[in-house]
Amino acid sequence: SRCYYAKGSSGINAEYGHLGDALKQMDGKRKRAVEAKELIDYINEAQRTGEISSPIFADMSRIHEAARVLHKITLAAQDLPEKGGKDFSKLQNVISNLTNKIEEHLVQDFKLSLNYYNEHEKRENMRQCAATLNQPCFQAYNDIVDHFIEVRLKTPFYGDNIFEAIKNCIDETSEIVSQVFFDHDVIMPKFIKRIFKEKIWKKVRLTLKRDVFDEPEKHTSNDLEQALDSLAELYSQTLKLSADLSEYDNDISFTNEVKKSIFSSYLTNYPYTESAYLTKASSEILNQFYQSIKHDKKINPDTFQTHMKDLKTKFKYLSDNIGNSSTSLYNEPNDMPSDQLLSVNVTTSLIKIHQRAVE
Repeated sequence: SRCYYAKGSSGINAEYGHLGDALKQMDGKRKRAVEAKELIDYINEAQRTGEISSPIFADMSRIHEAARVLHKITLAAQDLPEKGGKDFSKLQNVISNLTNKIEEHLVQDFKLSLNYYNEHEKRENMRQCAATLNQPCFQAYNDIVDHFIEVRLKTPFYGDNIFEAIKNCIDETSEIVSQVFFDHDVIMPKFIKRIFKEKIWKKVRLTLKRDVFDEPEKHTSNDLEQALDSLAELYSQTLKLSADLSEYDNDISFTNEVKKSIFSSYLTNYPYTESAYLTKASSEILNQFYQSIKHDKKINPDTFQTHMKDLKTKFKYLSDNIGNSSTSLYNEPNDMPSDQLLSVNVTTSLIKIHQRAVE
């Protein structure tokens, strides 16, 4: 019947399935037996002749296959008995020489491919080289990581905003690292730390003159104002970049450490520089005003109290006349004393420069 036929077909399929599994197991055992025999042959040949003549180690197009075989030979050699006085130095020399040869070729191949990293085929070759060098028998994995970082640090930055260029470089580098290496969370913080130290540090040193902050009293108020504005801009941009980079590492303490090393000397001298600027700028504003009214300043023990009284009077007038365009720089309101030596606009200017310092 149709039902019987169906049951019979199911039973036959099950039998074929079991047979297929058995054949796969036998095939796997056969392959492992062949591989074991090959390893024994390689080890015996190395011990006997001091070399391995298999073409797999001479054909550089099969270098990744050769590296896998060498890895198995290395593991097998580690299990050889140390007792009995048998000398395995020939085998160890063969393993060492082959390791150096394969490692050197893989490193060189990685570096050549890195020159054309935008090509998919080259990037895939970089990934294969990194995967092979990441095996325990090789020591050059960290070397290619360091080389990769050095090359990426030489990326030319275009445009006026170096911080935007740095962010774009880091984003692109992150994409490459994800496709090529296997420890993105280790490599990216390392790269970011280097780019902070070298690119931002260089930008800060070129922009901010060290002597302006070390000896502000020797510089004009314009020089000090420009230096302080540049410091504020660079520092705020660095803070923003650090926040943007948190996606690459939840713990950004490393960027805080680098920021401190870049700006610490400037921030240490900042209060002194800001104070010198306020003193010079305030003095210049007052001197300009006094010269405009042909006032000859004299030493007066009550100068401070007088100026405080002037300030209070001017603040009240300024508050009452906000938005009044008729208030000029040097013309005083009619209801104010004719000998008053502080103008509303001068007061406003002094407030502005002090307000900027606070901000």
